[in-house]
Amino acid sequence: RFEVVTDFELGGGTGALVFNAGIATEQIGTLTYDNSGAGLGLDLSELKGLELDFLQADQDFGLSVRAIDAAGVVADWMGSVEATSVPSTRFIGFMQFDAPEGFDSSAVDSIEFTFNTGESVVPSLDFVLGSIRTSVIPAPASVGLIGLGGLFASRRRR
Repeated sequence: RFEVVTDFELGGGTGALVFNAGIATEQIGTLTYDNSGAGLGLDLSELKGLELDFLQADQDFGLSVRAIDAAGVVADWMGSVEATSVPSTRFIGFMQFDAPEGFDSSAVDSIEFTFNTGESVVPSLDFVLGSIRTSVIPAPASVGLIGLGGLFASRRRR
């Protein structure tokens, strides 16, 4: 069962999504972002990927993500999350998605996360998800400045 706990606090962050399957119970949970059915209008072409911050997970488990464009074409990603007792981030790059021809990454209306999926559903799974973020592709000028900064730092040491 999913539960949003607004007063959950760890390291200054407040709020979390808590998944508690119960003892010896196999459960799957789905979280959908779709602007209450009105569509996100999200442009993934300008984003690098998604970052999911897990505060804890008592077992390894499967995770799938679906991005659905305005025409209903679906791009999928399947992977896993490792068990952790300390906060950790699972990065999912959009380049890793299995996107069919015709998928419009500049007009995504829905993103769906399905937890505890795959070939074998994990019984008694518990995890706490602190946040889901998008990561942005740095602008070419920013990458150039970072590179120049590294060059100057290395020359200064010599």
